[in-house]
Amino acid sequence: MKLINKDTNFNLMVFLTDSIDRVLGKTGASLIINLSKNGGAFETITTTVTERGFGWYNVLLTTTHTNTLGVLSLHIEAEGADPTDLSLQVIELIAKELTSQSILEGINTIKEKVTDIHHNDGLEQSDPLIITPERRKTNRVDLKLTGDGISITTVSRQS
Repeated sequence: MKLINKDTNFNLMVFLTDSIDRVLGKTGASLIINLSKNGGAFETITTTVTERGFGWYNVLLTTTHTNTLGVLSLHIEAEGADPTDLSLQVIELIAKELTSQSILEGINTIKEKVTDIHHNDGLEQSDPLIITPERRKTNRVDLKLTGDGISITTVSRQS
């Protein structure tokens, strides 16, 4: 099942099969789209639909359509086409959008933590990011992606 983020616009590609030959895509169709949010009753929606060719259509799901967590079910019909049913899972993403600035900030934070380890492990090296066998035995850096960014934990090991 496809995952989509809550409260965002989403372009959904839908294929309609011609009801006569049941192989080729149906072109030139006017779609009737029914939507159910998290098991609720189906309602007919109006949205932007763009034909892309060969029976494929782009259906724009807006923030109005994606504002409820859970399963988003679609039943799509068109004259001369077999009906099609799709389900998507609307979720609340916790990961932040990665930008070059947030990546750079994360790298600098990691360097600071590793530099702290370097100064506390008694080993002499010019670059604290170089991991030697001695350093592998003494310390570990655990990185975890959280809703607020990157959590960094240093652990001293006993050998």
